[in-house]
Amino acid sequence: MTSVWVGKKYMLNEAAPAFEPEYFGAKHITTPNVHPVPGRDPTACSVVGNGLWREKIYHFLPDRPPSSAGDEIQTEFFVRYEDFTTVMDVLYSIRDSFLHLVQVTEVRMCAPDDIPMSPAKGSTAYIGIHFTWYRKHAQIVAALPKIEKALERFNVKPHLGALWLERRAL
Repeated sequence: MTSVWVGKKYMLNEAAPAFEPEYFGAKHITTPNVHPVPGRDPTACSVVGNGLWREKIYHFLPDRPPSSAGDEIQTEFFVRYEDFTTVMDVLYSIRDSFLHLVQVTEVRMCAPDDIPMSPAKGSTAYIGIHFTWYRKHAQIVAALPKIEKALERFNVKPHLGALWLERRAL
């Protein structure tokens, strides 16, 4: 992890919470906006900093091209909050089999909800581990079985709108 953008809830009549310059060794983002994919133009991205959650939850402005302008493949797995650190250790242990395919990885907390088909549906908090891959489909498809096998014991939930291979009942 090289950079982090930590969101903290506060009320409009309260002072904005302070943040640490580093979070688990990653530098806190302090520029007005930053593109999550290194080397990309950040003008398409939402402004970093304090503000309404609905203005901060998305990365890319609605009238601008997202992520790598379509030159990517997305995969996201949702893991139970209590399994997160162990899952990250597992992914880290097999990273050499897929690291060369990753543009950027995002980790995002998801509160429980009651939305049909939501990966966070239920009473447990989840963390989404999102991979933005380079557009190398055959290599990604070859790497995903190893990732999915390593995460199998955690009963992860895939993002249904992204690439995944496991063929079990959800």
